[in-house]
Amino acid sequence: AAAAAPVTGPWHASDTRGRGRVKLRKAEAMRMIAAGITPHLPASQLRIEAPHADAKFGGMPSDPPPRFPAYLIAKRSEKGATGDACLERSYVPRCAIDHAVSYHDGMRHMRKAAPVVLTGSGVTKTGAKAWCASFKRIVALANADKSTGTKFNVMVNEADADRFVDYDASKNVFGSFYHIREPETGRMEMDIPEFVTCANTWTARKLYFDTAIAERLPEQYGSREDNADAGDAIPRGVYTHAGLGESSPLMRSLLGRRGACSETVDEACEIDWPWIRTLRHVQRLGPCFGVRLLASARGSLRPLHYATEERLLVQALGRSRCVVIPPRHTFNGLYPYPVHHPYDKNSMVDLEDVDDRMWPLFKENVRGSVCYLKPGEALFVPRYHFLHVESLEEENASLSFSFGSGARARSPEQAGVIVSRSLEERLVSTEQIKERDVKFWLGVIRDGEELEWCNLDTVPGYRRVVMAQMVRDAIEEAGEDDSDDDSDGDGDGDVDEKDDSDQPEEGVCLGRGRWRSFLERMLDRRLESTPWLTPRDPLLLKDTPKLLEDTRTEWERKYPEFFRKKLQREGWNVPDAVSTVPIPGVNI
Repeated sequence: AAAAAPVTGPWHASDTRGRGRVKLRKAEAMRMIAAGITPHLPASQLRIEAPHADAKFGGMPSDPPPRFPAYLIAKRSEKGATGDACLERSYVPRCAIDHAVSYHDGMRHMRKAAPVVLTGSGVTKTGAKAWCASFKRIVALANADKSTGTKFNVMVNEADADRFVDYDASKNVFGSFYHIREPETGRMEMDIPEFVTCANTWTARKLYFDTAIAERLPEQYGSREDNADAGDAIPRGVYTHAGLGESSPLMRSLLGRRGACSETVDEACEIDWPWIRTLRHVQRLGPCFGVRLLASARGSLRPLHYATEERLLVQALGRSRCVVIPPRHTFNGLYPYPVHHPYDKNSMVDLEDVDDRMWPLFKENVRGSVCYLKPGEALFVPRYHFLHVESLEEENASLSFSFGSGARARSPEQAGVIVSRSLEERLVSTEQIKERDVKFWLGVIRDGEELEWCNLDTVPGYRRVVMAQMVRDAIEEAGEDDSDDDSDGDGDGDVDEKDDSDQPEEGVCLGRGRWRSFLERMLDRRLESTPWLTPRDPLLLKDTPKLLEDTRTEWERKYPEFFRKKLQREGWNVPDAVSTVPIPGVNI
């Protein structure tokens, strides 16, 4: 008691009365609590925060709480441990570009198809703040060219949810197997000034700006000289947005007056495209497919999603918290949506409320890394890596650069996602299997029962048997292609043959004799309808298709290809005709 008196005396005289009341410091409060004394302060001032664990990685105590479970970014201290107390956090490596040793470490991580944060990156010549000091800077660039009247698709959601899941409207066909009556995230068309005004004033709804402001059109790839590896990151005049010409101030700030393939320094362009060309050359990346502008308010969330391109996420304004998960967990707990689902390239697992009964493998197997991005820093996200992004400041903006794979070798972790997407697309487009029957036929192939379901005396039956062998060959050949990477670590350049029971728990292996286990993981709780995304309306008894008037002419009735071309000209999403007659070398 005598030792505790000097601690309580000064605080007790000023903590309950007068203007001299002061806020209790952490160290002083800890000593008082250790001595068994409760400070006489309001409850709001009694809150004692532990030292911020992410401080040296860019985190701040004022940041919103993470919207993912703590065990997701934890390292296992021992096999099978999932408690938070015995786990250590995993962070994405940070490498400084202006330091020689750190620069080579960053390039080494990128060559291994691993995520890395590049600090002091050369993406912006004068720093990201010079390009985007605030939302007002973006509005000024957009208002300088009002003649275009360009409208962008902006994602909108309720303020209490504040999460934005992008979806493919062309796959959300009414009456289809994966149709979603009301997508979680809506869309609105507005220009940049309207977005900034609504983002700052709306309270019931939140907005998320994610639009390609400069993209490469497939029909404008340019000549071989324009795309030479020694020349340009992007060809001249092919990067544009509908309504934004090369004379637009916003486009000039991205591409410059002379275009991005200029060899000289362009003062109008605030993005250092020569530095990007050097990065492409060092990492053997393909051409830059486009630049997307991402803008959001505090607390906005982009849930787990992946892309088929290499991405470079550059923070221009505010701060972001990013979680990156490697693709080896794709069929080991992440449960991605099917290829033909409107939510393709998104994970079915909700990190804010993980349902262990619906997704049993997630908590035990899935682990990722976290990082914080400040203005001027860039996060390299390899293709097929899942990304979870949270906005931490009142105004947040970033640029996302997409690159082709180029001459980079496919990593063994990416092979499983590539093979699964290829199989789903081929079974529907080439084999003419309905989306609802894809899981059934893959299950038949997994169990080796195709001869029981197919009649070899008919052409369709023979084609199904050939399809079953094609699926097995694709899985085995994918594992043989990865044998050059020496994934077994014995230095001989090949993969030792193992049965399915010897596969590691961390991911799904491909190779000879492993097609059964791969299909088992690929089909687990996937390729099924998603009724939880479409709650039933009690007043709507059943879904009825909308019937349109038959306006076909006599020739269009006789030759359906004429009608197909007519619909495509009118903007309908009509797939190309596929011959059902077996033609050697074409479809068999």
